[in-house]
Amino acid sequence: MKQQKAEKKENNIRIKTLNVILYDALTSLLGTSEVSDEVPELCIELSKVSVSADFSVCRAYWLSSGSKDTDAEIEKVLQKYAPRFRHLMISHHVLGNVPPVVFVRDKEDAKRQEVEDLFTLLQSEEDKVSSVKTDVSRYLLHKLL
Repeated sequence: MKQQKAEKKENNIRIKTLNVILYDALTSLLGTSEVSDEVPELCIELSKVSVSADFSVCRAYWLSSGSKDTDAEIEKVLQKYAPRFRHLMISHHVLGNVPPVVFVRDKEDAKRQEVEDLFTLLQSEEDKVSSVKTDVSRYLLHKLL
């Protein structure tokens, strides 16, 4: 029982370390045109990298840009060049074995962005209503005088 806990803890530490190593490698590749000239132009940011326990896949979570068109372009480019990212990490000897990379849009960040957009919309609508109320009040006051 204790041996299983020790092995599990050791695996967790190993996976966390691999996540950090792969995050650093992918982040540095995103900032260069080594993968493609398209990649640095999109200013892609990663929120985290997660390697599966069996080391079969590396999921890289990217942050939403706030624009649906830009996000669609980012997704297309990342899917297109995912094998190239893996190839470059293997070539740079980041790890002895690099699992296939899958880029995933960070859903938590996307939800946060959506809520912020809704708050902005509500604020602008509230400002419009307030402006209309002020205009009506001025009109009524002017009529009374």
